[in-house]
Amino acid sequence: MDQPARVPLGAATPKLSICISTLNRVEFLRAALNKILPQLTDECEVLVVDNASTDNTPHVMAELERKHRGLRCVRKETNLDLDANFDRAIELARGDYCWLTSDDDLLKPGAVAAVLKSLADDPSAVLVNYEFRDFTATEVLQERVLDFVTDRIYGPWELERLFVEVADAVRYIGAVVIRRAVWLSRQRELYIGSYYGFVGMLYQAALPRGVRVIAEPYVIYRLGNTATFSEQLMEIVLVKWPSLVASLPISTAAKRRLKSAEPWKHASELLFWRGNGRYSYTQYKLWIRPQRPTRSARAIAVLCALIPRGMANIVLRMYLAPRRRKLRQLDGLKLAMLRLSPFYLRNRSVRKQQEHGATPSTHVT
Repeated sequence: MDQPARVPLGAATPKLSICISTLNRVEFLRAALNKILPQLTDECEVLVVDNASTDNTPHVMAELERKHRGLRCVRKETNLDLDANFDRAIELARGDYCWLTSDDDLLKPGAVAAVLKSLADDPSAVLVNYEFRDFTATEVLQERVLDFVTDRIYGPWELERLFVEVADAVRYIGAVVIRRAVWLSRQRELYIGSYYGFVGMLYQAALPRGVRVIAEPYVIYRLGNTATFSEQLMEIVLVKWPSLVASLPISTAAKRRLKSAEPWKHASELLFWRGNGRYSYTQYKLWIRPQRPTRSARAIAVLCALIPRGMANIVLRMYLAPRRRKLRQLDGLKLAMLRLSPFYLRNRSVRKQQEHGATPSTHVT
């Protein structure tokens, strides 16, 4: 049974609940809250769902709750999967809207005010643009994921246009603000275990009051903190995400414009994962072959699984690097991950030097 969270005395129903699901990352959580709490108004609350953390999270949260009346924490006795955790957070939230966010990413100054302003017309959902930074959150790797110059509004009848124009950017949970009543009215159980339940909830049916997309990147996505999902990663990429997209009430033509929906048909998708050392012939046999792709898709998938990892890394970096100033969607994330890969040529050289007792150069170009 969940341990109950206190409700601030005299507090009216807030407009916005910022919902954070956390597990054993207390220092990242503290950093995230340090960015959020100073931005709160009487229209906001922060709800942290602690999924049975075994670190110092309960103590830190108890201390912060005493200091900030707009902060609540619910501690769960068992940890469920990502989708169930966020679904529970929305059930517990008190706000008209829920902003779903992870425990290690950061909100820029003005983020909460911008979202509250965007809620003035009572849309069904808001999507917030974001930027990629390195693990320390100090180096900007891509200034904006969506290359929108101004905010965009999508009517209830424009779900397909939203799907095409936002594309893979919606796969980051910290970008999603959704009306709580809309979420609770949908078939939530369909997406439990998919790792992308929030995307399914967004596109499951027409959104009665449309969607607003905030063009300014108010959220900082921290790269390199994904160990939680490392064991399931290729299953998520090759099975769970494509299966979720296939289930959406979106036209086949629109889905085909999203390469990640059928990654086995696109060499660029598989070469990226091969260049990171994630994709192999074993992964092909486990996740792609059982889906019975076409002969040409099988050929692409097998070839990408067999190409040397270092070569795959070089090919994708050569493709992405010249576009560095015009990176869009998840290109910045991919380029950074390729450079962090053990199959990046420079990283391999450093390892060899270290193995032979040499001191690697610290020069960065």
